[in-house]
Amino acid sequence: MRDSALRLDVPASTLRFYDKEGLLPFVERLPGGIRMFQDTDLEWLQITCCMKKAGMSIRDIRQYIEQAQRGDDTIALRLVILHRQREVLLGWLSAFCVYTASYTTERT
Repeated sequence: MRDSALRLDVPASTLRFYDKEGLLPFVERLPGGIRMFQDTDLEWLQITCCMKKAGMSIRDIRQYIEQAQRGDDTIALRLVILHRQREVLLGWLSAFCVYTASYTTERT
């Protein structure tokens, strides 16, 4: 797990947390419980980390992953999840722009 965490530039504790929260259902385990990360698992983890950095909730990320595992029939639902988060981000950006504009105006 440590090697995978280093490759993704995240703490190993983050990967353990994601696993505990059900965000790594695709990762195989050895009989002793050791996680065996494949390249495709690391790609999913990169997507997961990106979603988390974009402010997506663990619940929504889990839902996205569950839908992705069900196949192409869920593409429309996954797009809804992504578009909903996009709207959240645009709202944050708008609020930030308003704040910085008012801050800049007050300072001049």
